[in-house]
Amino acid sequence: MEKENSVMVEQPKNLSNEEILSIFAEDFKEEDIGKTTQASAISVGDVKEISLHKISPMEIERYLWLHPAVPRGIQIKANRMTARSYNIDGVNAKAVDYCKKILENSGGSTGINQWIQDTMAFGDGYRTLVPNTDGTEIIKLSDEHPIYFDINRVESDKSEKNIKYTDLNYDINQKTKTPNSYTQLEWSKVTQSYQPTGEPIPADKVAHLIFDKWGDEVKGISLIQYVHLTIKYLLNMEEAAAETIWRNGFTQKKVTTNIRTEKDLRQMASNLVSLRSRDVVVLPEGSDVNNLVPGTSEFPAYHEVFLELIAIRLGIPKSLLLMSGTSTNKATLDSMLKDMRDDLAMDELTVKQCIENQIFKPACQLKFGEDFKDIPLFSFNSVQTDKDTIIEQYKNTSTYTVQLVNAASVLSSMGREKESEKLIEYLMKSIDKDYKLGEKKVVEEKQDDRAKKLQPENTGVPPAFKELKTGSNTKD
Repeated sequence: MEKENSVMVEQPKNLSNEEILSIFAEDFKEEDIGKTTQASAISVGDVKEISLHKISPMEIERYLWLHPAVPRGIQIKANRMTARSYNIDGVNAKAVDYCKKILENSGGSTGINQWIQDTMAFGDGYRTLVPNTDGTEIIKLSDEHPIYFDINRVESDKSEKNIKYTDLNYDINQKTKTPNSYTQLEWSKVTQSYQPTGEPIPADKVAHLIFDKWGDEVKGISLIQYVHLTIKYLLNMEEAAAETIWRNGFTQKKVTTNIRTEKDLRQMASNLVSLRSRDVVVLPEGSDVNNLVPGTSEFPAYHEVFLELIAIRLGIPKSLLLMSGTSTNKATLDSMLKDMRDDLAMDELTVKQCIENQIFKPACQLKFGEDFKDIPLFSFNSVQTDKDTIIEQYKNTSTYTVQLVNAASVLSSMGREKESEKLIEYLMKSIDKDYKLGEKKVVEEKQDDRAKKLQPENTGVPPAFKELKTGSNTKD
C-alpha cells in the first residue's frame, strides 16, 4: 500500500489465469444490485410486443425433419466443441470431484453435445438440476425438451380476463432482468394451447443455455428462425427437380384423336395410362400419342445460392456442410475453418459461463453452504494443431529468422553496428518468446504421441532457433 495525494491506493495484484477465470465464474449477489432500468416489453412479453412472430418449437422440430442441411450443420458445430472432451479444475478437490461426477452422471461430453444441439436448434437449451432424496446435493442433470419446458408465465394487474396462458407475461426479476422460475408444459385439448403442469421450478434449479439473443431478451433465437423461408424455397426447388427427373423416365403423354364419345375416350385413356415410352402403341385411325419431355432448368445454380444462405447463417463452410470439396481448395478451406474455430470459441465461452454459474455454483452452494466461493472451472480441451500446420509454421519462422540474421550481417559489414545490434536484440527477444511458447506447447501435448514426434528433441523449437539460442552464427 502507498499514499498518493493523501488517498490510500492499493497496488494491483498480479493475477494468474486461474484467478482471472475464477473471477469470471463468480456471480454477483442480487442484494448488491441497484435497480436502474426496468426489463423491456420484449423481455417480459416476447417479440409479440413488437408484432413479430416466432416459429413455435413444434414448427422448429418439423423443419429439422424436413431438410438435412440445418441439423447436419448443428451437429458439426456441437461436435467440434465436444469431441475434444472437457476439463474441470479448481482449488477445492472435493468440489472438483463433485462437479465432475454431476457431468459424468449426465452423459459427460455426449450430454453437453446434446444440450448444445438443443440450444442451437430451438434457441433455448434447458437442463434441470436433480438433487438426491435428502436434497443435500445435486446428483445429475435432467434433459428437458424445449417444446414442453419454458420460462414460467404469470398474471399481472394488466392481464386481460380469460387470456390464454401462452399470452401471459414471463415471470421476470425486474432487478436482474432474468427469469424467476420455469415450468413444464403439456398440451390442453380444451384450450388448444400449452398449459403449465406441476409446480413452478425456481431459476436456481435450471441451467438455461442461450447462444443467440438481442438486448435483454430472456429467450434465445433458433437457427431455424433465420432460415425457415430458405428451407421452404429449397424444398420447393428440390421437389420440382425430383419431379423433372421422374418425368424424364415416366413421361406425360399428349394424345390427339378423332374419337368424340366419352365412353371411347375413357377406354383409350385407361389403355394408355400404363404405357412406357418404349412400349409399342397401336391406335385407331386419326389418333396419335407424343411424350412430353421436360426441358432444361437452372436448378443447380439456384440450388447452390440457397444452400449458401444456410451455410452463411450456420457459420460453416459450404464444402464442409455438404461434404463436398470440389469447389474449394485446401488453402481456402483451412482459412475458413480457422474463422469457424474463432466463432466457436465464443460459443465455448457461453457454455463455460452457463455451466459454472448455473450448474457448478448452485450445486456447490447446496452441498458446501451459501458462502462457498471456490467454484470449479470448466473448459473444453484445446484444439490439437495438425502436422501440416506445425511444419508450415516452423518453415516460415526459420525463413524469417535467417533473413533477419542476414540483414544484420549486411548492416554490420556496412559499418552500421548500432542498427545491426538493435536488429539482433529484437531477434533474440522474439526467439526467446517463441522458445518459451514452444516449451509450453510440449507440456500441453505430452499425451499426444503424434505431437511428441513433431517436436525436435522435445524442445518444440526449430533448428534455426536452437542455433541462435546457443549463440552459434548462421550464415547463408
